[in-house]
Amino acid sequence: RKALTMEGVLVSPPTANPCSQQAMEALCLKLEEEVARAASVECFEDLADFAILDLRGEGLTALPESFGLLEVLQGVSLSDNQLVSLPESFGQLQLLQELNLSNNRLEQLPRSIGELQLLEELDLGNNNLSYVPHLPKLRKLVRLDLAGNCLAADSLAQIGRLTRLQRLDVSENGLEVLPDSITLLESLETLHAHNNKLRALTADIGMLSCLHELDIRCNLLTELPESVCELTSLTSLNVSSNQLRHLPDQIGELIKLKDLSLAKNQLLNLPPLFQLQKLQTLDLQKNPELTSVPDKRVRPAVLERGQAASLGLAVLLKFGELRDLRICSEKDDEYKKALKKTLEADELDLSDLQLRQIPPSLKGMVALRQLRARRNDIEDFPAMLCSLRKLRVLDLYSNKLTGLPHEIGRLESLVELDLSNNQLSELPESIGDLSHLARLEVGHNKLSSLPSKLTKLTSLSTLVLRMNMINEVPNKMDELQSLKTLDLSGTPLGKSLQLPQQGHCPTRRTLYLMNKYDSLRVIKLHRSQMSSLPDDMSGWGQGPPPKPPPGNSARFSRTDFSKGEEKETSGYSRFFGGAFPTDEDIASFVKRRSAVEEAGEDKELLQVLEAIELQLDCAEYGQRQKLLRTLFRQWHPDKRRDDPELATRVFQWLQSF
Repeated sequence: RKALTMEGVLVSPPTANPCSQQAMEALCLKLEEEVARAASVECFEDLADFAILDLRGEGLTALPESFGLLEVLQGVSLSDNQLVSLPESFGQLQLLQELNLSNNRLEQLPRSIGELQLLEELDLGNNNLSYVPHLPKLRKLVRLDLAGNCLAADSLAQIGRLTRLQRLDVSENGLEVLPDSITLLESLETLHAHNNKLRALTADIGMLSCLHELDIRCNLLTELPESVCELTSLTSLNVSSNQLRHLPDQIGELIKLKDLSLAKNQLLNLPPLFQLQKLQTLDLQKNPELTSVPDKRVRPAVLERGQAASLGLAVLLKFGELRDLRICSEKDDEYKKALKKTLEADELDLSDLQLRQIPPSLKGMVALRQLRARRNDIEDFPAMLCSLRKLRVLDLYSNKLTGLPHEIGRLESLVELDLSNNQLSELPESIGDLSHLARLEVGHNKLSSLPSKLTKLTSLSTLVLRMNMINEVPNKMDELQSLKTLDLSGTPLGKSLQLPQQGHCPTRRTLYLMNKYDSLRVIKLHRSQMSSLPDDMSGWGQGPPPKPPPGNSARFSRTDFSKGEEKETSGYSRFFGGAFPTDEDIASFVKRRSAVEEAGEDKELLQVLEAIELQLDCAEYGQRQKLLRTLFRQWHPDKRRDDPELATRVFQWLQSF
């Protein structure tokens, strides 16, 4: 094989006696003269043995038909000339694999170019092409450069037939849309479409599952399609110099992303970026709403403490690979230090960030004491959280959890655990190892039973089981000696209290013992489908302890009535705060809706109702009535003229109490 270059570089097979430098230069000069002579007489027969031909920057304006006689050519570079057209004989170069025609004046391609069936790389950049009809026939094409031409989208309609294409450049063509067929390029790894007039991307761009690099800067894009988040192989995304105001909420799913450029847009906020653990470069410069610093603000909005964007960037800087963060060039180092400090506190609130998982990097926050991630879309409870031995409060209310890891028992310092409004069907036995747990909320799940080791939670004071399908409690439930509040609302447990013979009702017997001998003060039975309470409950909480019901061993009372200590009030006060409830009272309990049910999709209302519900649940009965009166005054529509609609809904909900 031989190679010829007009720049005086000759590549040939090695010989036993290499030529001297002078001989090499003489041979190169001879070849240059030979090419010049061949071109002048329109005859290339003398170059028929060359496999690679480089004629860059030689000022060629045309090629002779005899060019097709170079049938062994595998690589040709004719860039940086002044060619206007190519001879039809080009199709005779059947062995051609690489062809560079960039930086010429080509207005069209010969029909025969479609016969180059072995062609793998074709560079047509910076010409005057407006139509390329024969390119789809080049089925082995791997790399195609069409940048800097005058192509329209319809001229690329058949480009989807190039199924082996890995790199495509259609930049600087004035394109207003990309052809839909581009989504059929299943092997495409690099797509450059910058410096066009694109106003939108095709909605199915997510079908390019192999795409590694996407450059669409300097266009007129106002939004990105949600399907961009399906490009899970993407490592580089450049959308700078557009008109974007928002990014897709799930952009954090591009977990392989290393470079992300969002500069020179109109972004109002950033979605959570916690999952982009491999991100190395992030450019946010010149987004006025995010990065400018008005007089009344110390830092840009994107760095305001407590914001999702701020927390996300802080996590990536401290635990991820992010090293190059561009916000405001002269203060970037200062901002990075400030971000890292936001994670030095022992509290972290990730609520309402639409997270699908807890950021794995949080395992490095070993000093964390409180973690709240309410109202997200988290489906899995990460086992790595169980390594946070100092964690005291874990709040995962209103997510999509379907199970808990066995390792949860390792959270030895946990005091409060809220798993309400999830999709849990069971609790692991290891939850009984949380020896310091004082409050456990698992309401609004799919639980049908409780783990037997739940009775080992000797510090538990509040247990919320509402709105589950729990039929029975563990046999030794009465060993929860610190329990003060038990919420059984909306469970079959409440209805089971109506069974006539106390000795045949384990649940009723357990609650009896808990109420008699332990500290249990509140049992909530809202929405338990009870028509009435059993008559024998009238004696609960009165007088010295009687003999235990059948089937239970007696336990000594911790209340010494012989010393004249003040007796507890009527047993009914522990359930309903006074006389035996009327049918109207019970009906009102059935009608009352929880905060979640009442608010629906209204997040502002939900936040208000949950806060009120928590106050009422924690208050003793006497204080509860006083608190209700205060809340009625506070939320009367006449007192809230700034937002009467919200006040009316809250006031109506309060009336159900």
